Amino acid sequence: NLDVVDIDGAVDMASTLAVGGVLTANAGVVVDNITLDGAEIDVNTNLTIDSAGYIIIDADTDGNIYLNDAGTGYGQLSGASGDFTISSAGSDKDIIFKGNDGGSAIEAMRIDMSAGGNVGIGTASGDVFGRGYAKSLSIDSTGITKLQIDSASGQYAGIDFGVNGTRTADINSSASSLGLNTIGAIPMTFVTNGTERMRIDSSGNVGIGGTPS
Repeated sequence: NLDVVDIDGAVDMASTLAVGGVLTANAGVVVDNITLDGAEIDVNTNLTIDSAGYIIIDADTDGNIYLNDAGTGYGQLSGASGDFTISSAGSDKDIIFKGNDGGSAIEAMRIDMSAGGNVGIGTASGDVFGRGYAKSLSIDSTGITKLQIDSASGQYAGIDFGVNGTRTADINSSASSLGLNTIGAIPMTFVTNGTERMRIDSSGNVGIGGTPS
């Protein structure tokens, strides 16, 4: 048995090299393939994987990939039945998308797990802010453009409107009707080219070309 072996030149070996202790290779190790009998690789500094081609992570059991920090899980990537799932592991911990806008770090989108999965775009809250006038949400297309809101059978689909957290009006549709509704004493007005053409007040009175009489 040898405690230490110093080899300055090349060694060609056709059979298996069994090392019971630590194998130190300060200049690096070049191999065709590596098979690990153990389940862990420990690195004492940053780990860099520099590949001239693809980097493929092939995990069985639904392809689960767990992301941990000091042993505590914070995220998971998985696939089942062809679906790709991104999961936040901690209770009420959000999924956040960040980027760089002109040299400044920005939060582009957040999925708020403590608010039932509400999505905030351009804001940390569960609201949607888009580009355009007064931070409106714009949907652009070179073809047919539609916003579809679909409800389950027996339910209705709708849009609620509000000011400063107070609901002011809504549009709702069921399988048999379409409803336009204002809340409280707010009248319903119909405007073309910036001019009011018709008004229905909260009592149901109708005024065309003027206020209801």
